Amino acid sequence: HCTWVTMNDVPGATRIAKDHIRMAVAKAGALKPLEITTVKVEPATLVVGAGIAGINAALDLANSGYKVYLVEKSPTVGGHMAQLDKTFPTMDCSSCITTPKMSEVARNPNIELMTYSEVVSLDGYVGNFQARIVKYPHYIDQNSCTGCGHCVDICPVECGNEFELGMKPRKAIYISFPQAVPGEYTIDMNHCIRCGICLEACPTDSVRYDDKPEYVEVKVGTIIIATGYDPYDAKRMQQYGFGRHKNVINALQMERLLSSYGATEGKVKRPSDLKEPESIVWVQCVGSRDFTGRGRKYCSRVCCMYATKQARSYKEKHPNAKL
Repeated sequence: HCTWVTMNDVPGATRIAKDHIRMAVAKAGALKPLEITTVKVEPATLVVGAGIAGINAALDLANSGYKVYLVEKSPTVGGHMAQLDKTFPTMDCSSCITTPKMSEVARNPNIELMTYSEVVSLDGYVGNFQARIVKYPHYIDQNSCTGCGHCVDICPVECGNEFELGMKPRKAIYISFPQAVPGEYTIDMNHCIRCGICLEACPTDSVRYDDKPEYVEVKVGTIIIATGYDPYDAKRMQQYGFGRHKNVINALQMERLLSSYGATEGKVKRPSDLKEPESIVWVQCVGSRDFTGRGRKYCSRVCCMYATKQARSYKEKHPNAKL
């Protein structure tokens, strides 16, 4: 903090200035250096989010000999990259990159994988944290389930499919996608009618309707937040008709249509009539470069590359299409 004194305008200005200097010198003389302290750092890391970033961070640490707790709120790891069809600019299969890493995470002895879980509280200080984690019930015994799929075949309830972003339904008992890790099933109790059919059909008696949440406390020295992103809600830009017109979709939904194991098995079809479109328009910067208050003023830095990749992928399958 500085006090400016105009010598010519203030009576006794010289004396006032000297007083301020004396006070500053007195305070400086009383200062002491901070004590250097050392603390024991817990040799374990909590990684929150098991998308491609969280997976890579967990594997790097685990392969270096550290204990890792990998927490993911979804029933499976992989995040948004597991939803992609191909990666730009090499156009490599996204699943071919992600799936081996997902399997490696599940097998690594230094990684404790906690899917369908969330961190509910955190205490402590740098190097010594204690995290409380809730593990939501799958209502399927994850140890005895073999992933045979008999329960899915006979389940009478269909509901919205989060992984397919509403492009395809799923059963109340489900696995997110064919290459999911872990590969065991989960019952969505928000839609399950407890008819008991899956309980009777399960050959390993793995259905547990009375499952309860489990709380776990872990000690870690460091925390990595890799919680990823959510697509911009284009409904806020009403002029584009997203959410009102069936054939207006977002880029992540387009990924699921392009994917060979997606909603239409790689054959892009219009949601309105399930016919292959002859022309497609990509509208870019939706939600970015926006000064109306409904989006962000800055450039997203990904949509140009993203649209180019999708257009190239669709053109390879449909050479005569207008894009």
